[in-house]
Amino acid sequence: EDANETEHELKTELNYGFSNQVSDNFHIGFEAIQKSLIEGGSIESATLHTGPCVSLLNEKWWMAFTVAPQVLNLKGSKTDVVNDEKMYARFIFAVHL
Repeated sequence: EDANETEHELKTELNYGFSNQVSDNFHIGFEAIQKSLIEGGSIESATLHTGPCVSLLNEKWWMAFTVAPQVLNLKGSKTDVVNDEKMYARFIFAVHL
């Protein structure tokens, strides 16, 4: 291989979710995240993570937390820990301006 050759890869992430308003400031829900890795025009990895999410909000700020383990490897029978993480966790915080 040429040392100057560039390898191209594309990572995609699709997020699906829903939540239920428990109170004015608290929501609880479920999220699914489908992640793919494409190299050289072919899909190298495709995984699905699912799990619960919670969010808190008020008039000045908003935050959400999701924990989603990898539940399905769409390209094989076992989880793909080489190209993707086994556990997906995300914390988001925002301030209303």
